[in-house]
Amino acid sequence: AYIRSPWNVLDFVIVVFSYLSFHPSVGNLTAFRTLRVMRPLRSMNAVRGLQVLVTGLLMSMKGLVHVGILTFFSVLICSILGVQLFGGKFRDQCYDPVAGEFMEEMWCNGDSTEPA
Repeated sequence: AYIRSPWNVLDFVIVVFSYLSFHPSVGNLTAFRTLRVMRPLRSMNAVRGLQVLVTGLLMSMKGLVHVGILTFFSVLICSILGVQLFGGKFRDQCYDPVAGEFMEEMWCNGDSTEPA
């Protein structure tokens, strides 16, 4: 009866791998400890609203991935256009916020006491 529930099977697998990791001849099984993250999902069956929320979130993942890909390519295209349009245009353009004006080219790269 214990093994019939998928959550109990998950708990059993976690316990078995935890005990196996203590044996010196068995390799490093710490990656299986990440399965413990799934244990709080067990409470999802008790709260109906949480189950609906998680189910809706999982169903919307495909659409969210598509939106993320579209956003990535939009930013990529705008970045490439920005570099092509403005690349090098602002070289030697120094603005002095105290005076409120652009400085001469010879003062742009210096420390404002010596010409560059």
